[in-house]
Amino acid sequence: MFLDIPDLGWGSPLGNALDHGWGYSYGMYRDHFGSHCGVEVVLANGEILRTGMGALPDSKTFAENKYGYGPYIDGLFSQSNFGIVIKMGFWMMPKPEHYMLLSIKMKGREDLILAVEILNYLEDSFIVGWPQYLSPLNPPYSKPMNAEPKSYLTSKNGKADLDKIQNYALRNGIPYWNIDVSVYGCKACVMQT
Repeated sequence: MFLDIPDLGWGSPLGNALDHGWGYSYGMYRDHFGSHCGVEVVLANGEILRTGMGALPDSKTFAENKYGYGPYIDGLFSQSNFGIVIKMGFWMMPKPEHYMLLSIKMKGREDLILAVEILNYLEDSFIVGWPQYLSPLNPPYSKPMNAEPKSYLTSKNGKADLDKIQNYALRNGIPYWNIDVSVYGCKACVMQT
C-alpha cells in the first residue's frame, strides 16, 4: 500500500486534504479530501470530536467507513476555523507490482488535442496516474527563452503569440509539449508501453 502525497518536503497529506489539494496518482487517491476517512478534531471548547467509525468508543475501525455513525460533517473542518484536526484516516492505494514514468514529447501545439483524449481515457481506466503537461513556457524549458526578448513572443496586444512560440520551439529543438505520465500495473504490462 502507498499513500498519495502532495509533494516532497512541503506538505502533509492531512494539511493538503484540508485545503482540498491533490496528489499525482490515480484520481480517487490523489483527491486527498475525497480519499480521507474519518477525522479527530479538537473543538473550541476543548472537546474531542471523532467522525465516521471513530465516533464509536474504543473503535478499531477509525478509517474503515467515512459514513459511519451520525451525520457526515467532515467538510465543516476543511478550509475553516471550526476546530483543529489532529488525526485523519486515509484510504491507501494498493501498491502496484510495477511503476514507470513515461515522458511523451510532441513537436506541434495541436498534437495535444489527441493526446489529452487518449490520456483521459487511460486515466479514467486506472492505467495511468495524473499526466503532467509542460510547454516551452514552463520549466525546465523556460530558461532558454530568457535569451529571447519577451516582446518577440507576444503579439501587438501583449498576448502570447502561439505561432511565434511554436516557431521558437521548433528552431531550438524543444518539444512544444512534454507530458510526464505515471504507468502502474503488472511488470509485463507496464514494460510493454
